[in-house]
Amino acid sequence: MIRNRQGQSLWQLRDEGIAEFPGQWGLFGGGIEPGESPQQAIQRELKEELNLELAQPLVLLQTIVLERWILHCFYVNLPGGLQGLQLHEGQDWGFFDDDEVATHWLRSPSLQEDRGICPPLTEVWHQVQPLLPQP
Repeated sequence: MIRNRQGQSLWQLRDEGIAEFPGQWGLFGGGIEPGESPQQAIQRELKEELNLELAQPLVLLQTIVLERWILHCFYVNLPGGLQGLQLHEGQDWGFFDDDEVATHWLRSPSLQEDRGICPPLTEVWHQVQPLLPQP
């Protein structure tokens, strides 16, 4: 979970042409490759998806076991917002307040339309949100 100094979380609007949850909001991250730890995987994924290199150690908030996935939820403090980042995967991105995320619908800044959060991540959000540092 990537947060800015205002306590907003960064979400990614997934591409339309992908197999799982196309056109829905998700979180940055991805699969663990053979030989990687969960922390190494999220650092690699953030570099690939956002050109984000983290010098700080990551805080593991919780590991959540869902029907098809095991999700390792890390906290990343990003005080500079989107400055210096590049969106390499997904069709849009944005920081959203906790109240907005709780509706399970987010407005795409570039498309100017509301899209749903992919269902497994609504469950994850409700488990992880209380663990997030508040501004």
